[in-house]
Amino acid sequence: MPRLFIGIPVCDELRQRAGQLQIPSDAAIRRTSADDFHVTLHFLGETDDATFERIGRDLSSIRSPVFTMVLSGVGHFPPSNTKTIKADGKSGHSSLPQVLWVGVQPCDALTALHVAVGRVLRFAGVTLEQRPYHPHLTIARVKSATLATVDAVENFEQENVSFEVQQRVNRFVLYSVSRNPLQKPHYVIEREYRL
Repeated sequence: MPRLFIGIPVCDELRQRAGQLQIPSDAAIRRTSADDFHVTLHFLGETDDATFERIGRDLSSIRSPVFTMVLSGVGHFPPSNTKTIKADGKSGHSSLPQVLWVGVQPCDALTALHVAVGRVLRFAGVTLEQRPYHPHLTIARVKSATLATVDAVENFEQENVSFEVQQRVNRFVLYSVSRNPLQKPHYVIEREYRL
């Protein structure tokens, strides 16, 4: 069964500019390959072949205007409220950075596309994530954050607060996740849908 998600691929300018962001050099931080940059609309997870085929077909019914998406600023998930580090220097609290991202400014057309895709998925029997939708571009993942990692992430965010790129959105994509962790890109375009 393939692991699937639906997202918006990024344009070459955004791929290049986000790829040039100086991610902190910390052993705990792993940069996302620029070839895998995207803005997720919905994550489906493991999906059987029949559901995959139905979703693949039904997504083509979505009608949306072409729109401009503005990516700006950087941050991390989960948002930090406190720094709690164990005595051994390793993370001891779930609010430590796990994902570094470039943010997406609020956009009615993007929200409408997210809702329309969700409607198709629910109709196909897919259980959707219950957390609020926070569109973003993942640029790095963090494993076992230390106090030094947290400080590096905070500095990175302050240095890149003015980052901004616009992208015209004229398509969205049904992706699968490669089972081969060495494959580049790691995300495979299964189907593409023009707006």
